[in-house]
Amino acid sequence: DAIEAIVVKELGRPLEALYSRFEREPIASASIGQVHRACLPDGSRVVVKVQRPGVDQTIDTDLNILLAQARFLEAHSAAMRNYRIVAIVQELSEALRAETDYMREGRHAETLRRLVAKDGDVLIPRVYWDYTSRRVITLQEIDGTKLCDLDRQSASASDLSAIARRLANIYLRQVFVYGVFHADPHPANIMLCGDKIALIDFGSMGYLSVALRDQLGNLLEALIR
Repeated sequence: DAIEAIVVKELGRPLEALYSRFEREPIASASIGQVHRACLPDGSRVVVKVQRPGVDQTIDTDLNILLAQARFLEAHSAAMRNYRIVAIVQELSEALRAETDYMREGRHAETLRRLVAKDGDVLIPRVYWDYTSRRVITLQEIDGTKLCDLDRQSASASDLSAIARRLANIYLRQVFVYGVFHADPHPANIMLCGDKIALIDFGSMGYLSVALRDQLGNLLEALIR
């Protein structure tokens, strides 16, 4: 009921007017939100990620406590000052607070989807902007198997090697060709979809300048040699 109330408040219409079907049981859950399957009125199958109630306040409280501890440690320890833990906590805080804005996540997904449109080996879900807000994001549902659900016992070594090679190529292309990359590549955010690999969850994205890409390329070339 709390999740439904957030969707209705954020998108401004009753749930039944927004979606022809909305599954109450979530299919995935994370620290700040949960994901539900749904259908749009035109029959499009989607997933809807909804932020949990009160998560902004919880994040602010926890990060303020962490920052206070970091400042205390830096004030009383030369070793901690060398590690610059206040700066680390501040960077973590900025990144985590940014992840609570699903409009930003949608822009990340749309940017990467546009960049890889001509690639034949990667899938990025479409964002449905009419059903997206700061605390709700509606994305195209992608059928596949998450890497965390892959049965490694039944998969052959050659299959796993091929998957790893394909995935490495996808990420190297993002970093060195596009300069924009999916920055949260844990196994639950990567799906096998036949001969393609899908990436999901775009709360964290990396952006590299051309100069930095060249430096990384030179470093990689030197390491290979």
